[in-house]
Amino acid sequence: MSFRKLIVWQKAMTLVEVVYRDTSKLPETEKFGLQAQMRRAAVSIPSNIAEGYGRSGTNEYLRFLDIAIGSLRELQTQIEISKRLEYLAIDELETASDEVGKLLFSVRKGLLDKRPCSLFSVLYFCQTWMLKQGQMRWGASSGLAASSASVGICSS
Repeated sequence: MSFRKLIVWQKAMTLVEVVYRDTSKLPETEKFGLQAQMRRAAVSIPSNIAEGYGRSGTNEYLRFLDIAIGSLRELQTQIEISKRLEYLAIDELETASDEVGKLLFSVRKGLLDKRPCSLFSVLYFCQTWMLKQGQMRWGASSGLAASSASVGICSS
């Protein structure tokens, strides 16, 4: 399947169109400032979705989705700046960016849920959680030691 068939990519491309159309209304003084930044951030979103999709593994795809999410947050901040400066009526921009954000997080979560988990990862998570809950302590000579109340927490 091509990245072009991904709904998240299609919606991100629509967001780019909205950003280009709306930022053309910004004052001329913002041509190399806010307008350029918003357009660059918007273009980065579908670009990273496509690049990540074309990579060889889930971890790489997740990394590029994280970059796309970062670019989306950057764009959303710039939309907020435009709103505060009363440069743009931003309803359509906010709606489109929120929709892309929901889809990005949904795709990311789906990939994370399918990713196999190593035994080391599970043990590390359990130890970290137990330390935070005060159910594990550092032993004087043996490193980490579980309290008797916490022994069954991570077993299934």
